[in-house]
Amino acid sequence: MERIILKADLILHGRELDSMEKGSIGIENGRILDILPQHALADFPITDACELSFPGQTLMPGMIECHNHLCIDAALPEHLELLAWSNECQLTLLALKGLKEDLMSGVTTARCMGDKFYIDVTLKKLIEDKKVDGPRLLAAGIGNIHGVYPSNWKGLDFDALEKIHNATDHIPLVLHGGTGIPDDMIAKAISLGVSKINVNTECQLAFAKATREYIEAGKDQQGKGFDPRKLLAPGAEAIKNTVKEKMELFGSVGKA
Repeated sequence: MERIILKADLILHGRELDSMEKGSIGIENGRILDILPQHALADFPITDACELSFPGQTLMPGMIECHNHLCIDAALPEHLELLAWSNECQLTLLALKGLKEDLMSGVTTARCMGDKFYIDVTLKKLIEDKKVDGPRLLAAGIGNIHGVYPSNWKGLDFDALEKIHNATDHIPLVLHGGTGIPDDMIAKAISLGVSKINVNTECQLAFAKATREYIEAGKDQQGKGFDPRKLLAPGAEAIKNTVKEKMELFGSVGKA
């Protein structure tokens, strides 16, 4: 049975991220048993535990994933302009700084949306080789964006996807911004390693369209058509139909 006690100068925990100075985390077989002050460890019912200390650092138990852009630091003034004119070396240094900060905050897995010069791919390899400190990187951007795609969108960069897929040892990849991507591109992306596709915007658009049609037809003014259960029902059904269509397209029917 594996028992570990983690100690840190500050622990942020719970839904409200309550702070605990000089805190500790008791772990048994990979599960958190308790979060308590270090002075209370004498009464903690764990013996023969491996103790790991992180002086000057903050731990966030349960915070295992985040979504980031390695080459963007929103805390910097004009950070988007910096991204546009910075060279590969400058962006790599910025990414290294962000990775270290993520790790010290308790992040163990980061979903990266892709970066210029394939910096995310390079750093992922360096992290795996233990040459650079940072959380595990899982995803990458290949021309995909959140929301509705503009009319001048150039499509997915399959050359980049293939390079990322090979460079990451064929681990499953996430495709953000799946709404509006043509079916043939979706199929090709899946064949190149994408195993999760986000289509939230498409579901929202289907909901809005069905709800708008219900109201424009005056059905909300017929009988008790104003009842939220009736008013929202067409939108909810539209989302269900959209999800069914996407499951067929993604080949995920009958799979957990």
